[in-house]
Amino acid sequence: MKYKIYGPPGTGKTKELEKVAIKSGLLPEKIAFVSYTNAAVNEMKNRMLEQGWKEEDLKYFKTQHSMNCHLLGVDTKKIAVNILHKFAEKHKYKFSLKF
Repeated sequence: MKYKIYGPPGTGKTKELEKVAIKSGLLPEKIAFVSYTNAAVNEMKNRMLEQGWKEEDLKYFKTQHSMNCHLLGVDTKKIAVNILHKFAEKHKYKFSLKF
């Protein structure tokens, strides 16, 4: 069963998704929540955590960008580092990054 809910800000999309997720009977790790913004993803994660779900169950609650990278098997940190290295090289900046 797939749900897609569209609407402008403030129309209750997240609240409706919360109801659907809880009532669906699906295991939490089988549910994906994808949005354009970190704020929306974090809001939904917080609501699910308040319902007793565990952080590890929310592995598919992601922004569209991070979900695409996840599906492609691409490490987003490596992409950012490569872009920064190329920029630094081009503009003759010293660049170092530690994780």
